[in-house]
Parts: sequence; structure tokens; C-alpha cells
Amino acid sequence: MTKQMACASAMLLLMAVSPLPADEPDTVRMRGQEFTVWPADDLRARGFDVREVPRAENAAWVYIEAVNAYVELPAGLADAFEYAQRTAWPAGQTKLEEYLQEPGN
Repeated sequence: MTKQMACASAMLLLMAVSPLPADEPDTVRMRGQEFTVWPADDLRARGFDVREVPRAENAAWVYIEAVNAYVELPAGLADAFEYAQRTAWPAGQTKLEEYLQEPGN
């Protein structure tokens, strides 16, 4: 997750957020780690071209919500899940399918 967090924090620096006073930066929590979201007006004052994008349509916020929603797989299913992602669905793998069908997974 380190690359993902670095990518997200870089996006946070450049993404459009709700304008806040320059002395009150917002924060976002991602997988237990807190990052500063600089106010759009402050970024503009520093020369960045920041567009206003509604949060629900902003790819950075959608990405952060997806990372925070990620559920760790049980140890016995992690290898099968990785194999399914990278290669093909593991033959005869019903436990992984059942797990993925459960609400919240």
C-alpha cells in the first residue's frame, strides 16, 4: 500500500478540494494514516491551477474511499485471490468465491 499512499498523497496536493481558509488545511485519513489536504485557495496562491471538482466526481477522493474500503483477505484465501487476479481463476476454488460473495467483502 505504500505506493498507493504516495500516489494518493501526491494527488491530494494537486486535486481540487472545497475551499478552506489558508490557515485551516483539511485532512484525510487513508488506511490509518493522516494526510494534509491543502486548501484550493492556498494552492492557487502558490501558482497551481486548481479546478473545483465535486468530491463525488473527483477521482482522488473515489480512490481514497476505495483504499479505505479494502478488506484484508483471510490468510487461507490470499494466495488464491492473488492467483485469480494475476493468472486465472483457481480451479475448484469455491471458498474464495463464497468469501467474495459475502456482503462487505
